[in-house]
Amino acid sequence: MKGTSKTKQKLIDALDRIIRGRPVRTDAKLTPSNVAKEAEVGRATLYRFPEILEDITRAQNNLSATEPTHLIDTVKRLKSELGILHREENAKAREYKEIAVRCAQHIQALALALRIRDGELAERDKLIAELRTTLRRSGNLPSMVIGQHDVSNQKPRE
Repeated sequence: MKGTSKTKQKLIDALDRIIRGRPVRTDAKLTPSNVAKEAEVGRATLYRFPEILEDITRAQNNLSATEPTHLIDTVKRLKSELGILHREENAKAREYKEIAVRCAQHIQALALALRIRDGELAERDKLIAELRTTLRRSGNLPSMVIGQHDVSNQKPRE
C-alpha cells in the first residue's frame, strides 16, 4: 500500500501544481492526461484513483465558472507573443551560429595563409644563408653588407 499512497500523493501534488498554474512537465491545461504526465504516471494509473478524477472534474468546473473570458484571451495573446519571441530567438541563434562558422572558416584560411607565408620566409632565409655562404667563400661579400647585416664574421668591440 505504500506505493499506492505515494502514487496518490504524486497525483494530488500534480493536480495542485496545475491548478496553481505552476506545472513542471505540462502546458498547464487541466486535463486528466496532463495530471498523469505531471505526476509522471500513466493514465491507466490515474484511473485507479476515481477520487482524483472527481477532483479534476470539480476543478475543471470551478475553473470554467470563475475564469473571466478576458483572462483567457490575455493568456492566448501572451502565448502567441511567446511563440513569436521563441521563433525570433531561434532565428537569432541560427544567425549567430552562421556568423561563428564564417569566422571560424576565415580564421582557418588566415592560419593556412600564415603557415604558407612562414614556409616562404623559411625558404627565403635558407636561400639568403646559402648565398652568404657562397659569397664568403668567394671573398666577394661587400664590407657594407658585413657591417650592416652579417655579424658572424665581426670581432666584438672593445
